[in-house]
Amino acid sequence: MKTVFLVLFQSILFVSCATQAVSPPTKIMPVVMVINLLGGGGTGFFVEHKKHGLLLITNNHVCEENRFMIIKGSNNQLKAGAVIGRSRNLDLCAIKVAVDTVPFERSLIKPPLKQPVHTEGFPGLMTLTKSYGVFEGYASERNFSFLSPGQPCEFPMHFAMVKGKRACYLEQVNGLTTTKGSPGSSGSPVLTNDDRLLGVVVSVDDFGNQAFIPGEFLDLFLGDL
Repeated sequence: MKTVFLVLFQSILFVSCATQAVSPPTKIMPVVMVINLLGGGGTGFFVEHKKHGLLLITNNHVCEENRFMIIKGSNNQLKAGAVIGRSRNLDLCAIKVAVDTVPFERSLIKPPLKQPVHTEGFPGLMTLTKSYGVFEGYASERNFSFLSPGQPCEFPMHFAMVKGKRACYLEQVNGLTTTKGSPGSSGSPVLTNDDRLLGVVVSVDDFGNQAFIPGEFLDLFLGDL
């Protein structure tokens, strides 16, 4: 099965590169399916980066350790994308792929409680689906990474001793919503009524409610690319 995926990817990469050399980028919607070559996948969406231009954003757990991903657009065309940045601590991944689309703009205002929000994604890696709900506030958690001897913590992480071991942690603050999702929804954009970006879906609880990485952490991630 792994061999089949690799052969498929090589074929898509060859066709994608050849097509880009003779024609303009493919026109697609700003939310796409992101396919992992080793199985599974999630959702991604486009933002504008002042250095790299259009970038596709999804979760790092969708990309895993892959250097390339397959992108399935609204026209069902498959394209190859190259991973140009990732953060295991923030659980974000940036992919460069040649497309023509209108990127989402960030909301500059933090949402008040019970503000209507919606997500757009591919639950079950099936069809593009919108889910409507409200913003339910924030929940804080710490993600730890253990250090090797002499290794420092990199900004914006903090130092801590965990069971006698040196570690760094990031205070991860996730937004909570009543929008619904399932495997495949990871990486979906969380949007206001006027389609301004609030954050990136990162997980789904036991009731199907989606949690998201706030836009401030996405800005931090993009600033390091």
